[in-house]
Amino acid sequence: SDGVGTKENPIDIYTAVKFVSPGQKIVLLSGTYNLESTVTVQPGIDGTESQPIIMAAESSTDRPVFDFGGKCAGMVLAGDYWYFKGFDVTGSADAQKGIQVAGDHNTLDQIETYRNGNTLYQQRSQYRL
Repeated sequence: SDGVGTKENPIDIYTAVKFVSPGQKIVLLSGTYNLESTVTVQPGIDGTESQPIIMAAESSTDRPVFDFGGKCAGMVLAGDYWYFKGFDVTGSADAQKGIQVAGDHNTLDQIETYRNGNTLYQQRSQYRL
């Protein structure tokens, strides 16, 4: 959380979703992120129609994976005008959602969810809009 938000000195995902502004991009480096609490985009952390907030994988070949290890809900997306692309969400706790979208004008593109909540372990969902 004490980084500056560059590739050389990144910040954590929880800090990034709190302080991002319209038109900015959160770039997710490849690898598995072992997370212990829900990633929440709070209402009011919004992009605009002309300047959405983007959260996207740096690479189209090495997907980032948010793994919640069965500890909590995965992601709660309550902001408006966000664009999410190219990462996986897995391992939300029993009876907890992998991704919950509550905001308006959000796009989930090439997001894969699997082994979340009470889903079957082989079940895989892809969201492509």
